[in-house]
Amino acid sequence: MDQPTVGILHPGSMGAAVAACAATNATSVLWCADERSPATTARAERFGLSGVATPTELLDHSDIVMSLCPPAAAEELA
Repeated sequence: MDQPTVGILHPGSMGAAVAACAATNATSVLWCADERSPATTARAERFGLSGVATPTELLDHSDIVMSLCPPAAAEELA
């Protein structure tokens, strides 16, 4: 695999920073806007992430998927 497509489940402040780093070595970095806030959308756009419509589409088109979230949300997300 030359350059993977990376999926970011939660491009919050920490996730967007990681996504920006991943973009230097990825074909593209995807995120899913489903049920996300306008602030998250703005961050994703600022970091050049490519939006997909559904979580399933994100999983189907990503070679690597990263999930970064606050520790308090981790159990519910899992």
